[in-house]
Amino acid sequence: MAIQYLHDLNINYNELQNAKLHVTTSTPTAVKGVIYYDDNNNVIRYRDNAGWKTIETTTGDSNTFLSGLAFNTSSGVLTATLTDSSTVTVDLDGKYAESSHNHDTRYARFDSSQTLTNAQKTQIRSNIGAGTSSLTLGTTSTTALAGNTSIPSGNAIIDWTQDYSSTDQIDAANIPSLAASIITSGTFNADRIPSLNASKITAGTLSADRIPNLNASKITAGTLPVARGGTGLTSLSTFVQTSGAQTVGGNKTFSNNVIVTGNLTVNGTTTTVNSNTVNIGDNIIVLNSDESGTPSQSAGFEVERGSEQNARFIWDEGNDRFATELSVEGTFGPANLLVSTLTATTLSATNYGLSASDIPNLNTSKLTAGTLPVARGGTGATSFADKSVIVSQDSSTDTLSAKAMTTNGSLLIGGTSGPEVATLTAGSNVTITNANNSITIASSVSTSDINTQIDARSSAHTITGDGNDVEFTITYGFTAAAINDVMIQVVDSSGDHDGDTVFAEVERHSTTQCKIKFATAPVNNKTYRVLCFKIA
Repeated sequence: MAIQYLHDLNINYNELQNAKLHVTTSTPTAVKGVIYYDDNNNVIRYRDNAGWKTIETTTGDSNTFLSGLAFNTSSGVLTATLTDSSTVTVDLDGKYAESSHNHDTRYARFDSSQTLTNAQKTQIRSNIGAGTSSLTLGTTSTTALAGNTSIPSGNAIIDWTQDYSSTDQIDAANIPSLAASIITSGTFNADRIPSLNASKITAGTLSADRIPNLNASKITAGTLPVARGGTGLTSLSTFVQTSGAQTVGGNKTFSNNVIVTGNLTVNGTTTTVNSNTVNIGDNIIVLNSDESGTPSQSAGFEVERGSEQNARFIWDEGNDRFATELSVEGTFGPANLLVSTLTATTLSATNYGLSASDIPNLNTSKLTAGTLPVARGGTGATSFADKSVIVSQDSSTDTLSAKAMTTNGSLLIGGTSGPEVATLTAGSNVTITNANNSITIASSVSTSDINTQIDARSSAHTITGDGNDVEFTITYGFTAAAINDVMIQVVDSSGDHDGDTVFAEVERHSTTQCKIKFATAPVNNKTYRVLCFKIA
């Protein structure tokens, strides 16, 4: 249900944003100034003294209306004048129609020349029902238009054949010069191809049947590429020779075994061996063979473990020891080392610790001395007072103490100095009863006292219309602290809108009275409830 406003709404020249007219198929009550959206005809209508009017709109135009008509009986021309001072003339003899609007041309003159855009030509063609058919200049003959309307001989019809629609022909004069490379599809008719001298063929590729057979002796220059069965080379020096010293450049791939009978020297910085088995006859593998002077590099071997962390065994040059390591996010750190029997002259425990499995299970009976501290999950105390709770004594020392709770209603209440045992203190209009293991909190104000206070701050009144009065005085029954300290609401209390909040003008004249004003007098026996609330 819509909210009812029973008086004028003045928004003081503020914007009415995101507003929407009443959309209806029914004509509203005929009151001057009413405006609505006619959903039947999709127009905006308003009411004046003469009746309902329609606000006309045209896409791209400002709102214009017909302001006058004039007819020339001599020439047969009807002239319509609009409110924007523009005119439209129509020759009732059917000779021509033209508009003086600065809009897109929608008609063609038949009595003189006229320059039109392609879009205008298309619009004219559509207006007369000609579609995309080609119309010519009718100088001595008649041309049929839509509805078999004939243009008399001697009347010029505009030529709109140059709008280049899909069904029109392009005049030869409108085709630019084109390079042969532009023509990439389609087939020319034989009569569209001129005779050409062979000297004209300066680019492109001849088909195979246009090339004569050639003897190999005819190839006296150039180099036959690999793609044509040749080597692409003019010298054999780039081939690998079976004897003699030779430097071979570029990457080489061997699909079978490679046997080196002499020494193999690799001068590169990286050697990759993608093999499952590597057999090495030497009993010593030398790493960091290029190291000299004071050693600075750790050395060892690394195991690639796929999706798991890589592992390596190295000589840790920085700590002068062998170390096992695991890769964690690209950084190697200490790793476990399984040793069956460990023999050492000196054993350092640095960075080595026992695992949980190396520690036997212990019964609490084994703890016969000392006190388990808070830091190890204990209380740090050997006893507590009877009927007490355990609280933290001091955050800096991390100790615990006991707070006795032996009084009825005792509560543990926090403070700046730590938790303390105390009881609640009753305030105004509140009673507290402390019993064994219970606390009862109640209000000392009765329901009747509350109702009395509410009644002293509120009142309700009924307005009954008589069809004449538009102002009604309301006396609250209480006195407000200030003239503005009363909240007033008007509610419809009869008819179809019974119970709806309505909006009328409210004038507060004093701390005890106000006036309710309506723009139109409520009809006879129409009632409204006025609810008044005093603000404390």
